[in-house]
Amino acid sequence: MSKRILVISQRVPYPPNKGEKIRTYHQIKCLMSEGFDVDVSCSLEDTQDQQHLKELGTTINGNTQGFLYKEAKWLRLFKGLVSAKSLSEANFFNKQLQEWLVQHVAEHRYCAVLFTASSLYPYALALQKNNASNSSTPTAIFIDFMDVDSDKWQQYANQSQWPMRVLYKREAHLVRLLEKKCVDIADKVFLIAKAEIAVFNKTVTRSQNVVELGNGIDAHVFTPNAGEDKQQAVSNNVLFTGVMDYKPNIDAVIWFTKEIWPTVLSRFPDATFTIAGMNPVETVKKLAEHPSIEVTGFVDDIMPYFHRASAFVAPFQIARGVQNKVLQAMSCGLPVITTPMGAEGILCENEENVLIARHADEFAAALIDTLRSSALAEQLSLNARKTILEHYSWESKMAPFFNALTENRHQQ
Repeated sequence: MSKRILVISQRVPYPPNKGEKIRTYHQIKCLMSEGFDVDVSCSLEDTQDQQHLKELGTTINGNTQGFLYKEAKWLRLFKGLVSAKSLSEANFFNKQLQEWLVQHVAEHRYCAVLFTASSLYPYALALQKNNASNSSTPTAIFIDFMDVDSDKWQQYANQSQWPMRVLYKREAHLVRLLEKKCVDIADKVFLIAKAEIAVFNKTVTRSQNVVELGNGIDAHVFTPNAGEDKQQAVSNNVLFTGVMDYKPNIDAVIWFTKEIWPTVLSRFPDATFTIAGMNPVETVKKLAEHPSIEVTGFVDDIMPYFHRASAFVAPFQIARGVQNKVLQAMSCGLPVITTPMGAEGILCENEENVLIARHADEFAAALIDTLRSSALAEQLSLNARKTILEHYSWESKMAPFFNALTENRHQQ
């Protein structure tokens, strides 16, 4: 069997500083560590994307190919809006990449092509048609949904007012159709957790070709505060990390600062809340007007923020899939207080390795208990780190992908 794989990524999977990029980047690294030659191709928005793709090629010592969009993002979205296509599909479609893909796969032997989102369906369809017209061994088509995006858009719709409610509802419907079409043409579709598969079975379709492919964590990078780093620790500092123009993250910190933070400050007047992440929208920036709240914007290195924190919060009201930020905090040995949505798909147990709170009062009480009790904080810290070390290596999480490759080879 050929040990060459082509990855068609929704965005440049570098630097690995947000959910989908982290996942794809580490999947590529894991494939290469197992002896696969990995080529990566994607569309590019601008020169910064070009530079990031170049850096990715250097980092993985692999072949990369990028294609600049010939139309502005607003025009792509407008075309999607006036058509029967989802905005997701319209936004990430690049005819030049599609044409290159078909020709390139015809000229090179790949055991599989991995598409990193349902929005890339047009490319996968073009490859399927090429497979059908090619008498040689077909290339396996794998599509990594990660999350059930259609359900995410439906959550947006349920929590929004007109006109965004109408737009989100339209996107939920069209992405749901897109997800179904992906399942119909793919050899395997991957979702990040069993909970996501349950949602998919209920809201999209049932298929034996939909399997779980979880997220790992690099426990050698995300390490507990130790040695000289201990000096960085700040008493009663609470941390949230994430891309801060992403609606679930915005809603999470707004809810936390409004419903929970005043109660925490009444018990710990010296407490501080740090929101660390790039692209904060104006509503998030305004939170920093309170003297106890810091909004960092982009940071070169997130580790000092993990190391100085006393606790990590994941107060999600809208969420899909596994939260990398929660895994990172657990790997760093931080006590984590989360809503059930933030804990979804993670091997965690309330009061064992995380604290799970279902409403604001419960969340505030859990955070206060953590800040007040060093014994509780240490218990959560040690158990969280142990969970990551025992269950969250990328090598173990990629097993379903390798199984799919073996299964596909036997079927040929």
